[in-house]
Amino acid sequence: MIKSLLIFWFLLVVSPSFSMQGNNIAYSDSLEVLLNEHKEPDIRRVTLLNQLAYSFIYTEAEKAYTLTREALELSETLEYDLGKAHSLWLLGYYYSHRENHETTISYYTDAIKLFDKIGDQQNLANSYNTLGAVYQTKGYFQQALEKYFKTLSIYEKLDEEEGMAVAYNNIGLIYHYFGDLPRTIEYYQKSLELSIQINDKSGQALVYNNLGTIHYEKEEYSAAKNHFLKSMLLYEETNEPLGILLGKLNMGGVYTALGYFEKALDMLNKGLGMSISLGARSWEGWYNLEFARFYEEINQSFEKQTFSQIAFDIGSEISDAELIAESSWLLSNIFAEQEDFKQAYEYQMLYRSYKDSLIDIDNIRRGIGQEYEYHHERELELNRIEQQLRDTMLQTKIKRQKSIRNIMLVAFLVVAMLLIIIHRSYRKNKEANKDLEYQKGEIEEKRTILETQNKEIIKTNEELNSLKQNLVEQNSIIQESKDKFDAVLTAIPDLMFVQNKEGVFLDYFSTRNQPLLLPHDEIIGKSMHDIFSAHTVEKFQNAFANSRENKSVEIVEYAVNLQLEKKFFEARIVHFENEKYLSIARDISDRKQAEKEEEVKEELRKKVFLAEESLRFKQNFLANMSHEMRTPLSGILGMVEILTNTRLDEQQSDYVSTIMQSGENLREIINMVLDYSKIEAGKFKLKIKPFSFSSIPENTEKLFNSICKKPIVFQHTTDPELPLFIEADKLRITQVVSNLISNAVKFTEKGSITFLAELVTKDSGSGQIEIKITISDTGKGIAEEAIDTLFQPFSQIEDIDTRHFEGTGLGLAICREIVEMHGGRVGVQSTLDKGSSFWFTFLATEALVDQNEQKVKIKKPTEKKGNLRILLVEDKKVNQKVITLTLKNLGHQITIAEHGQKAIEIFHPDEFDLVLMDIQMPVMDGITATTLLRKKYTQLPPIVGLSANAFEGDREKYMKQGLDEYLTKPLRKEEFKEVVEKFFLS
Repeated sequence: MIKSLLIFWFLLVVSPSFSMQGNNIAYSDSLEVLLNEHKEPDIRRVTLLNQLAYSFIYTEAEKAYTLTREALELSETLEYDLGKAHSLWLLGYYYSHRENHETTISYYTDAIKLFDKIGDQQNLANSYNTLGAVYQTKGYFQQALEKYFKTLSIYEKLDEEEGMAVAYNNIGLIYHYFGDLPRTIEYYQKSLELSIQINDKSGQALVYNNLGTIHYEKEEYSAAKNHFLKSMLLYEETNEPLGILLGKLNMGGVYTALGYFEKALDMLNKGLGMSISLGARSWEGWYNLEFARFYEEINQSFEKQTFSQIAFDIGSEISDAELIAESSWLLSNIFAEQEDFKQAYEYQMLYRSYKDSLIDIDNIRRGIGQEYEYHHERELELNRIEQQLRDTMLQTKIKRQKSIRNIMLVAFLVVAMLLIIIHRSYRKNKEANKDLEYQKGEIEEKRTILETQNKEIIKTNEELNSLKQNLVEQNSIIQESKDKFDAVLTAIPDLMFVQNKEGVFLDYFSTRNQPLLLPHDEIIGKSMHDIFSAHTVEKFQNAFANSRENKSVEIVEYAVNLQLEKKFFEARIVHFENEKYLSIARDISDRKQAEKEEEVKEELRKKVFLAEESLRFKQNFLANMSHEMRTPLSGILGMVEILTNTRLDEQQSDYVSTIMQSGENLREIINMVLDYSKIEAGKFKLKIKPFSFSSIPENTEKLFNSICKKPIVFQHTTDPELPLFIEADKLRITQVVSNLISNAVKFTEKGSITFLAELVTKDSGSGQIEIKITISDTGKGIAEEAIDTLFQPFSQIEDIDTRHFEGTGLGLAICREIVEMHGGRVGVQSTLDKGSSFWFTFLATEALVDQNEQKVKIKKPTEKKGNLRILLVEDKKVNQKVITLTLKNLGHQITIAEHGQKAIEIFHPDEFDLVLMDIQMPVMDGITATTLLRKKYTQLPPIVGLSANAFEGDREKYMKQGLDEYLTKPLRKEEFKEVVEKFFLS
């Protein structure tokens, strides 16, 4: 039995860093004060709403949800992306704790897109981690591994050690699923080293737990226990409820494996109660599964099946693939043991389908490929950065060369112009020396102007280039945003339509070409009145008004008939420009169907509970009635038995015999009703022990001789191939044979009754055999139409108003149940007025008993015990009288104590040879009195319980509580003599 703990993904979640202080009451109160003071609908209020919602996320989830919705709506109004991203993440976290995984994935994905857009790397990494955890619990391990590697990549860039430790652990979990233990241990070890380095006790607890799981799977239970214990103690130290739940579950499992059943049961009971109080359905499912495994270990089939079924139902409810697979495996084995192979096969197919979806070689290959992709992306990132540095240096060099070239060009032009001017001035007027200096100054001034203009031109060119580059980047961003928007719009699985205030459809969009009622071209321009019912139109109009007045998102649920099928939708309506309204409608038909099915399940659970309560009431009623009926019956039969030992004439003897027979019949009826009630309650158990098969026909002949007073011959034949000793429930097999013999005697007036035992099959390998016993008679026979109902409860072959024979109609029904519990069948062949043959088969095992050891030990008295001194502890006066007379007639001395306290007062070991102890008494009951006597004295005579309680298991229960033997009322001489022989003959 391999223990799986990989479903506990929520322990791995790292929440977005909202600059919050924790979930303490003082902090929440202070935030509420600040929020109430700050009414302005701005970014500050969005931040306060998100912070307060996060402080309530564990303690008051619904309040946190309301605050988050308000923050989201305000963020959308303000176009505040960071606040919107935080709100989306909080909504995802809210739905994750309600196992609504599809909604969780939707919100986390939207939050990731916004964090990526605004460049918030810390929260982007945290959100990838939470999304990976959701994929993991749904069994989508490839998607989970991809998200965890993205998380690790970002954390490494941020040098965030705590996040890296969590990511290493999560990657190890996925490799654990794939069965790749070397990689699993590698990543667990990395996580543990980082957690110890930064003193993260929660991280250490998680890794110790996961390492314990590996030891558990390798059946190294002591090592697993040590790791699980370390983990649980760390979680208790950090006061993490979900971690404590994890620790108790795994400790319960390992204690079960080690055989410490009391410790295991204590751990599992505490953990289940805690998971129910926290409302954690996933945990509740896994605790029920561990209970099933616990009861499997201690061989309690009913409890094992009950808890397995509960675990399967919870797994189906929350779509937990691993939980469904594990519970399906147990249910398959249970039904196979019950020989219900159809059910066993169905659950086996469920197990294989879910298990195959969780673990396959392609997952391992894709996991390795994902790790390679992660390292490859890191190498590409480093190459890209290096290339960017080279490009930057090259561009700088080019710009510098261009600047030098421009300056040299300007200088060359200036010099050329200067030479031309000087040459012309020299040719025109060599004597114009006075104007030369003026012209030089003018040239210098123009040169300066040219240089200035050149610099301005260079600067203008640089600005134009910069503007051009910015324009290119802005266009790229706009195109990227458009592509993202188109991708988001295409990915949304919802219908979207735009209407004006009169409800006319202005636009309509569906990515799946799923028309509302009509194709796109036909629905545009139509009014809601043409599409929806009047009631639905009224809902939309009210939502339009509320959205316009309150600037809010309104939600409307409605139903329409699509292609002869009724569909349910949930529309989110928001008002925007020019009296237009956008509606996003999601198909919620599956959710409505699930809600309806849940209502049906709840009604069934109530009915099951009432049925169980009714059954418990019936059991208690029968137990009390049995006790109360046996008490006066004991007095009647006891006094009648005493009366038979007095001098009676023939007529009086007949009267007494009639009373005795009627009393015995009444006692047999009580026994049958009790047996059938135990069968109904599933408490009828077989006690398989080795015994001599020859005792069955021998006891049958004795029974026949004792009850048959008619001219009937009894014959019995036993197949010589039958083994001498077999293993089966001798008492119950004898009960079936006795019932059939009694019926044969009852319905046969003359002729013969035959007992036949045959060997049907024998498996030499396992030693299992099938035996058939047939009881045939020459009686009145049974009509063909009565045979079909013969083995049903309370069935009689005669009409109630005309029948000649007594009976409850339960005997054959009980026989059928006993035979079927032995793996056999029962049937009858009968011809009216000629006789009947009742037969049954049962499975047994050949007992390998050494015949040399089967020597009968002759019991000889160790001393004369014909006159025993007996202490009778009994509160009922009638029973005191009857038992006293019965035992005195056997030659014994009787001392009476009215209750347990009185017995302790008068008892002394030297004064009594035997104690007969009633169970239910006033002042002090028999069990308490027995316990006190054993504490007070080291040497005691035999203490024999005497009670009217005759349910299955009463004898064993009371003997475990200190009694040496147990007898049921009314007390029979033969049974009492057997007790005397047991204790006083050796």
